[in-house]
Amino acid sequence: MWHWGAPSEGEGYNQSKMTIDIDRCFETGTEEHTAMWKDLKRIADHLTELRDANIPVLCRPMHEFDGGWFWYGKGGGERFIRLWRSMFDYFVKERKLDNLIWVLCHCGTPKADRNPGKAFYDLAGPDTYGRGIQAALYKTTQSIHGDMDAHPLSRLGS
Repeated sequence: MWHWGAPSEGEGYNQSKMTIDIDRCFETGTEEHTAMWKDLKRIADHLTELRDANIPVLCRPMHEFDGGWFWYGKGGGERFIRLWRSMFDYFVKERKLDNLIWVLCHCGTPKADRNPGKAFYDLAGPDTYGRGIQAALYKTTQSIHGDMDAHPLSRLGS
């Protein structure tokens, strides 16, 4: 899990709760754009070391993305999907990180408009602090993502 601080605001949990204009992360020349790609490169560099050592990684970035308390979830579904897919494409296609098992982690109230599409994650589930049986939460998540046990982890290297 990575508590990705809002680009241009610093790293860590407190910075992950800040609000930024997510659209600026995709505008070349802005502070947010520069900071976002610097962050992604730094994390990809670390993950490359693990790939080169043949270590698989459960990659759970941007957890609780639909809760509205972290910067990457405050901009709504379209912006979250753009962030997720950009990270995924950079790590998998550009950096060739084939050791990642992508975990899409909702909050306790999953929202379907944040689904980046099955081609962009391997596992999906909710993150909740509730106690007891969470059958309704499971069913809500399953209604968004379908039957995950049939979803292949085809990107993983041998």
